[in-house]
Amino acid sequence: MKDDQGKKIWLDEFDDLYNYHNPDWTQDKSTLLNAEIIKAVRQNKPIPPITFAADSLLNHLDSELEYEISRMERRIKKESSGAAQYFRSTYPKYICWMFLCRATIQRTGVSVSEVASSSGLTPNGVRSIFEDAADAEYAYRFKHSGIFHYAASNSSMTAYVDRLRQEADLFTDERLRHLNVFQSYLNFLNKSQLLKTPLSSNKKQS
Repeated sequence: MKDDQGKKIWLDEFDDLYNYHNPDWTQDKSTLLNAEIIKAVRQNKPIPPITFAADSLLNHLDSELEYEISRMERRIKKESSGAAQYFRSTYPKYICWMFLCRATIQRTGVSVSEVASSSGLTPNGVRSIFEDAADAEYAYRFKHSGIFHYAASNSSMTAYVDRLRQEADLFTDERLRHLNVFQSYLNFLNKSQLLKTPLSSNKKQS
């Protein structure tokens, strides 16, 4: 007879024989954490950030905020090119900068409507930014099928590459570790169905 190798075979009674998922070296800590949680619930207070889940969230949040603030400070101190100063002066300009750089890398011009439909910016706003950038030689402009298309100029590409070089050392192993742990926690929530809907669905509804 052949074993049914495609089917999982198990006796539920075996489950009562195992406790490896709660080893001795975690029991004292688990007891203390449970006591703190129960105390907070009884006093109708927020649960203190003492669990692994809370620690994962706080570490990730702290790492991301530190990263973004450090990037901002470095840009103010280090970036001196006209292109960088122009495109970082407002958030809409920064969005347009990214679209222009991507268009250059992909060797295909980007139109006003493409950026407006993808970013939520108004067509008039995007057009104004593109035209000002082209006039300042931060973007190249050409017409195809009666529609203006744009790409980042060499000076704008150089400014963006310099930014990446200046900020490379800000992405630390610790930040990556915090991100991985937080992502593992989110995956656990989805896998164990502790979240009513997947995170992607929540994002679409917000």
